[in-house]
Amino acid sequence: MRNTVYWNFKLEILLFAAVIVAAISCLFADWIPTEFLAQYLTESRVSGITNICAIAIGIYMTVVTVIATSVMGISKALLARKMDVQIFAKVIIGVAECIISIFIGTFIEASSSLYFAFYVGISACAMVSFFKFLVTIILLFRSNIQYIISNIDADEEFRSNVIIHLEEIENQTKKI
Repeated sequence: MRNTVYWNFKLEILLFAAVIVAAISCLFADWIPTEFLAQYLTESRVSGITNICAIAIGIYMTVVTVIATSVMGISKALLARKMDVQIFAKVIIGVAECIISIFIGTFIEASSSLYFAFYVGISACAMVSFFKFLVTIILLFRSNIQYIISNIDADEEFRSNVIIHLEEIENQTKKI
């Protein structure tokens, strides 16, 4: 089945493989324009990317905490489809990518095309993972809302049936 952790991260795996190929190529040939990347990835831009990754980690942790501490209507369906493992994997991989991006942007000096290849690649992976996580959370929210609506409809139908039966009982007792 295609619901494996690997299948969910094939884009990130391809991006990371491209980064490794680019990094290895940088060792043998200087085909990546280091001057352009150095001008593009200024200190303020790297700081901005680092801040985005830090905010993404905060969002990951907040959503995980809310999901872990609340009982959602859709929880049973999530567990049946093993989506909990997928969400957990998305959080772990996304947080790891963000931490690596923050580490590279903060502690490693931007002095070679190898740095730029790794930083751009891991930052792109982190952003893709975060976007995919947000899409998953939006789909989870939508499913939960649909579940709540169906429960409200079922409750209203049950109440109307109870009222009908109570009226029948009342009519029967008036006859006695």
